[in-house]
Amino acid sequence: MNTIHMKKINFLMLQNDDMNQCLSSDLLQRYARRRLSKKDRIRMEDHLDVCPACLAAYEQLIILGKGQNEPDCTSDKVTAEPHTDQKVYDFLSVYQSEFTDTGNETDHSPADKRLSRSAGWILEGLFKPRRIIIAGLVSLVVLCMTYGVALIRRPAYYYLAELDPYTAFTMRSSIRPSTGFLEGLDLLTHQQYKQAIVKFEQHLAVYPDHFQAQYFVGLSHLLDATVRWLGMGYAFDHEKADSAVSALEKALMLCQENRYYVEDCRWYLGKAYLMKGDFGKAYEQFRRIAETDQPGLVRRKDAAVMMQNLEEIM
Repeated sequence: MNTIHMKKINFLMLQNDDMNQCLSSDLLQRYARRRLSKKDRIRMEDHLDVCPACLAAYEQLIILGKGQNEPDCTSDKVTAEPHTDQKVYDFLSVYQSEFTDTGNETDHSPADKRLSRSAGWILEGLFKPRRIIIAGLVSLVVLCMTYGVALIRRPAYYYLAELDPYTAFTMRSSIRPSTGFLEGLDLLTHQQYKQAIVKFEQHLAVYPDHFQAQYFVGLSHLLDATVRWLGMGYAFDHEKADSAVSALEKALMLCQENRYYVEDCRWYLGKAYLMKGDFGKAYEQFRRIAETDQPGLVRRKDAAVMMQNLEEIM
């Protein structure tokens, strides 16, 4: 046992002279190599607490390399090397004097002493630089493995369906004045999608034909559909994608005369179908955009690229 462990031993208990049950060298080696069962280990530790000879033999075993040599304490108290044995008893003498020279120990109950010593051992163990480094490395490995699993779980179409919240928001025409609608836009720009949906739907309860509000409801559902783990997106919520499809289809029906919103509705409908893994419907939306001959539209090239990417994975 090392010095810290030996401090737990009551000095009087070490005066046991009963050598009939001393440990064999094989048991000592197995204990040093941590190959004993929990029950046998506890029984051995109880014996080491009351037998100076076995304690000294174990000390020697550790010094000599955990089993390279085989000290034996079964036949005599002094089978361990004399200098090792003397080292043990020198320590015991110092240990005993610490309690005879100071009166502080009598001021505390045994339970208080045990609690104090336990706290000291715990703190010492926690704040050892080596243990801190090991704990940090283990945490880093676990984090890397977690992100690795998230990356592996991503579907092949993840990057095609992914939305950038900083570029998705666009305003293509004048808006209908409404406090609820303006509050919804503010919440959307701050990525508070659920709250934004509530505000847009309150506005739609008064103005049910407002295609912009329907469009932004669908966009909010779409931006909120990414499933994340520790901040990393790795999948999509199909129910939220379904809600986005429903809102965007209503917006598309209401904004037929506004070619800019028609283009945007089709673009995000294609994204919503991609999130659900419905490549055929997604491809159709992007094809409709790419084949549009109206001037001023900006998504035709992007739609053609999406069609090529989908053709590779369909």
